[in-house]
Amino acid sequence: MLATEFKVYYDIRFAKAPELKKIEQALHLVAEKGNSSRAYNTLAEFAHAQNKKEGFKEEAAKYYNQSAQMGCLIGMHWMGVFYQEGFGVTRNLDKAIDLLKKAAKSCNA
Repeated sequence: MLATEFKVYYDIRFAKAPELKKIEQALHLVAEKGNSSRAYNTLAEFAHAQNKKEGFKEEAAKYYNQSAQMGCLIGMHWMGVFYQEGFGVTRNLDKAIDLLKKAAKSCNA
């Protein structure tokens, strides 16, 4: 699974014409089978970048939440921000503060 993940990130950075659908499919595989918070974060970024697509906020929140549940400070940070703003989730300042504090304790300023 690690080789698949490295190939995906190589393609994202260096492919002259990256095949986004193929990359997204590989990220789903890596996230689910490889239990990769990094892959979940990248899927969240892909969803967020498609801001004209129906349900993009909820999709981004879903993937960042998966990452946060794995203890990833990036996922915790963004879910804290999402809960603060009500972006893709119901606004909840208590959850926002909790997640942002956890991210800060994990060295995320």
